[in-house]
Amino acid sequence: MRSNGCNWFLGSWVYNDSYPFYDASKCPFIRNGSNCLKNGRPDKEYLKYKWKPNDCHLPRFNGEDFLKRFKGKKIMFVRDSLSENQWQSLTCMVHAAIPQTHFDTSIKGDLYSIAWPDYEISIILCHKYGRSTFLDEKLSLKSSKRWLCGLVSWFNLLAFSIYSHACPT
Repeated sequence: MRSNGCNWFLGSWVYNDSYPFYDASKCPFIRNGSNCLKNGRPDKEYLKYKWKPNDCHLPRFNGEDFLKRFKGKKIMFVRDSLSENQWQSLTCMVHAAIPQTHFDTSIKGDLYSIAWPDYEISIILCHKYGRSTFLDEKLSLKSSKRWLCGLVSWFNLLAFSIYSHACPT
C-alpha cells in the first residue's frame, strides 16, 4: 500500500515509551485467554514498540478521531485468531480514548458487536468464520449476507470495502 509516495510496509519496529495505547486490565473487551500479563507473561517491553515506516510519518492512533471518521459505519472482523486479536486491540484502543463514553455490547448468533451509540459506530467480530470456512466458500462474499453489513469486512490479510448494503437480521 502506497500513500503519498510512502510504502507503509517497509520499516521497522522502534521503541516508544508512550506506548501501549491501553491497559489490558482495564479493557472490558479482552478475553482472559488473550491477556498476556494476567496470564503470567513476565516482561512488558513488547508493549512499547510501534511500527515506523522508512520514508514517512505514521500518525499516532487517535481513538476519538477514528470514531468521528467512521461515524455511522460498521466494521467487521471475520474470525481467525489473528483477526480476533486485532478486533480486541482496536476496541480497546477506542475504549481507552473515550473511557467515559457509553458503549453497548450484543451477541446475535455468531456476531459479537460493540457499539458506541454517540458515534453511531459498531465494531463486530464474526465468530463462525475462520480461515478454513472462508477458503471452503471459495472467497465468495455472496455466500454470506452477514459480511455485507460492514463498511469494511476484515478477513485477516484481505480487506473488502463494501458500501450501501443493509445488515441481515
